[in-house]
Amino acid sequence: IDVYHAQSEAVTYETSPRTYNATTSAAYYGPRFDYDPVTLDSRGLLVEEARENTLKYSNDLSNAAWEKYSSTVALNATGLSGSNSGWSVSDDYASPGTTCVYQAGPNTTGTARTAFAVLKKGLYDYINISTSANTGAQFNLNTGAVVATEGTGVTAEIVDLGNGGYYKCIIKTT
Repeated sequence: IDVYHAQSEAVTYETSPRTYNATTSAAYYGPRFDYDPVTLDSRGLLVEEARENTLKYSNDLSNAAWEKYSSTVALNATGLSGSNSGWSVSDDYASPGTTCVYQAGPNTTGTARTAFAVLKKGLYDYINISTSANTGAQFNLNTGAVVATEGTGVTAEIVDLGNGGYYKCIIKTT
């Protein structure tokens, strides 16, 4: 698979993840605006509690914050923007089919969360995104479909972003 951006954030009343902003050790805080969902008229500045992408180094899979299991990562793939900003994740064949790149997030039992990643199919069709040991979703990057979800209160969606087969894979927990 090619990984372009990964993001995880706590959610209270929003129904979709925010616009991606790369983070390193500091959260990105910028003004947001609210719109009427029916008329799309601007409601003005959206005031809400502070949030942050809890996945540090979200576009640097080579950083030690990302654990690699049976995998090798390299910044050598064309990203969604068309530049060489995408990460390829390769199976090292020590345990075929168990390739994993992950980052342990905070223990958020009982907290609503949204996680997503922009992905492109590589050697394998399927990708799993999890927010905990027993909560997650599986996506088919060949067909652009959600295959399955696991856990109580889990929903998932996949959005075709075009540009050579990129998909935004989203998992939400309540």
